[in-house]
Amino acid sequence: NGHLALRQPTLSGFTVARPIDNSNATTAAADDIDARMYRHPSSLDNIADNDPRKPYCKTFDIYSLGVVLIEIAMWRPIGELLVEWDKEYFPLIHPNFNSYDESKKKKAREDIWDKAYAAQRAPQQRKIKDKLLREATLTAVEAELGEVYREVVKCCLTGKKELELKEDEDESQAIVGAKLGEAYYKKVVTMLEEIKV
Repeated sequence: NGHLALRQPTLSGFTVARPIDNSNATTAAADDIDARMYRHPSSLDNIADNDPRKPYCKTFDIYSLGVVLIEIAMWRPIGELLVEWDKEYFPLIHPNFNSYDESKKKKAREDIWDKAYAAQRAPQQRKIKDKLLREATLTAVEAELGEVYREVVKCCLTGKKELELKEDEDESQAIVGAKLGEAYYKKVVTMLEEIKV
């Protein structure tokens, strides 16, 4: 009827849905940089560095949820947020920028998120996770929706370690999947349900 139902939000826009099975099949990340910003860094091809994408795993989807949760907290698209936060963060990591030689200045500028520059550069895209896990980013999320929400976002973005899995555990194994599901329910679903507005 043309009215927003803010009390009944719906996540939509899933271009490719995965079948409900334990296969590691996945599709290559779209060339569209706007879509790739939601992808876990390990799911992106980096042929120039001879670092092919990893097979699909459930924590990749949990990572994407973390990115969406940041957008919900800040009520802005992730691309805009990355630009804003990098501009604020840049002077802190490069306080002596003006004294750099030109090559060092050029390299330092690559730390700033630039969608056009990143569009064809997987190494730049892979930096998104680090940028989202910076203390300043998590503090901004906490300022909007509180400490519990911040911890849920951090858990989603961090992945296996926060979800009580070892890096080498195979998520397609039933026992590992059950362990992951239990940790996800406890550290994401239950925590989000506890938030009172």
